[in-house]
Amino acid sequence: MNNSVQTGSRGFSLVEMMVVLLILSVVLGIIIPALGYARNTARKNATSALMTQLATASASFQLDERRLPGYFSARDMGHADNAGAEGFSQMCNILLDLSGGIVSTSNATPTTVQVGPHAGARAFVAPEYIGGSTQVAGSVAKAYFRPDPKTFTIVSGRFGTANNTALPELVDLFGTPILAWAVDEVPNSTNEFVSATSTTRARFYWAQNASALRSSALGRLGANQTTESKIGSNSSPANNANPVVSLRALLGAPNFPDPANAAIPAAIRAPIVFHSAGYNGLFMGNFERGGKLAGTGAVTYLSTKDKMEDFDDLIVKVSN
Repeated sequence: MNNSVQTGSRGFSLVEMMVVLLILSVVLGIIIPALGYARNTARKNATSALMTQLATASASFQLDERRLPGYFSARDMGHADNAGAEGFSQMCNILLDLSGGIVSTSNATPTTVQVGPHAGARAFVAPEYIGGSTQVAGSVAKAYFRPDPKTFTIVSGRFGTANNTALPELVDLFGTPILAWAVDEVPNSTNEFVSATSTTRARFYWAQNASALRSSALGRLGANQTTESKIGSNSSPANNANPVVSLRALLGAPNFPDPANAAIPAAIRAPIVFHSAGYNGLFMGNFERGGKLAGTGAVTYLSTKDKMEDFDDLIVKVSN
């Protein structure tokens, strides 16, 4: 008889394979969220840098021109039509001054669109000229800000007319438009801090950003601002509605309440506030800490605390 012993490699047992898979799943469960967090942090930092660059450009324009950037006035941007159907954003309005693009009818290009917040406030804009040093409308204009094509793009889901939504928007690194809130520089005799439209004169108008706040699927993340944002609405809100009241917490200077009413700020946070929705694409989201604390009501201005600390939104100010 042949008594030689045959040798060979032993395979993994079922138990050993299960242990290995368990270890791999634990390791991946640690690594993947960490990578996601690092990626989101990098995007947040890049967005903050972009907004700071925009704030610097705005301050330079203000120094040169002795006014805030914005081709159309704050009252034009707060017009009821801009809240109702037009959807021309305050950021687009500011970029017309900072980055140009306005053309005359004689210099119109195939891509030129007529844009604006209402019928009495219109301009012809050629998107391909935005960011150039020459504003092709008979005069040379300095380009204070040159948008990067990676963050200057047509935004899906934006509310507004076809012409207004045809303009590219400046977006954060999460693909959501960056909002711009600009104060009405013309003094008024009302005590309103924020109103829905300039029909009621105030310091700020919700209508400035109806293009984003009336969107049910905004940007790359498809965020529903109308139901999941404390300042969103599916129509123009009343002056005492939650979106308008919540804007006091965003646009009011912390620790400066009105002596007659501590729920209303006496001073503005800044003449221009640039506002990114952050990780989730929602402006003052209902499911963020600040939104949960407010419940079904508005985010109320508080004289002893900056309520925006309870949201992941990013804010950059343009000071006087």
